[in-house]
Amino acid sequence: MKILESDLPKLADLFALAKLYNIDVQVSLSFPIHEEPPPPPALVPQATAKTVLWALNRLRAAPGQPNRELVRKFLWARSWIAGNAEPESWNLERVPVTKEELQMIASQVAQFEVDAKSPSHV
Repeated sequence: MKILESDLPKLADLFALAKLYNIDVQVSLSFPIHEEPPPPPALVPQATAKTVLWALNRLRAAPGQPNRELVRKFLWARSWIAGNAEPESWNLERVPVTKEELQMIASQVAQFEVDAKSPSHV
């Protein structure tokens, strides 16, 4: 039950009557603790179609650029695009959104190229 400030005089009267008639009254009160709300979670950058084009240009895999087919195969091998899809349909959850993430992808693409050219891969 919620007790309002306007109820306090009535409660005081009830306690006075209980004391007058020697009645034991037990009351348990709880007060809300006003803690600071937790900070909102940090916003995780979300990739967009513009981010995809930025990444493809940095990887030199935009239309007409030399790494387009290599990057397409890399993305397909990881199921980040469908079989016949172009790199522009890159799964947005997998698109790098920072320079550091892009550098990591670039390194993985370079290793993918080395692995594809190695004799044991053929």
